[in-house]
Amino acid sequence: MTAALTLVCGLQALLAEPVLDAFFPGKWQPAGPVITWVSLGLVLQGAWVSISSWLNAEGRYRELLLVSGVPAVLAAGLAYLGAHINRIEGAAVGSAIGGFLGSAFSFSRIPWISFRAQTVKFLIPFLGVTTIWIACHFLILENFSLFSLGLFSVVFLVLSGLVWWYSDDGTLKKLFG
Repeated sequence: MTAALTLVCGLQALLAEPVLDAFFPGKWQPAGPVITWVSLGLVLQGAWVSISSWLNAEGRYRELLLVSGVPAVLAAGLAYLGAHINRIEGAAVGSAIGGFLGSAFSFSRIPWISFRAQTVKFLIPFLGVTTIWIACHFLILENFSLFSLGLFSVVFLVLSGLVWWYSDDGTLKKLFG
């Protein structure tokens, strides 16, 4: 789920501002950074959903409450703070950072021995996809044209997909053959 979300949310974050600039009237331009930040904040939602489901299945309801409450409090609190600093875009940035940190917090509920074993399977590909996204984002900003937008979007999808595919333990290969 996280692999798919990094691709979809990453692509949405890459395309939000350029697509709004190219195809929508000027009144929609302020929505670009908001869409970008919210998309980036949702990247770890797949991990959060999986951990929440696992805690629920295990009957660990206190921890489930904590894993559900911390992201809500962080997202709301940082959105409020961001709104005071930079209005709408600040609220989006705060909400995204709060949601991301809250989802990352859910990893603290996994027993350390299990988490350590999964780190290579999750953290390294996630950092790889993040690096690819940052590179494509800056390349799009430097060379904005519809061609570069399409090219770097495809580059992001293909390279990020390959990162997840080659770091997979067999789950994706079973799912897609």
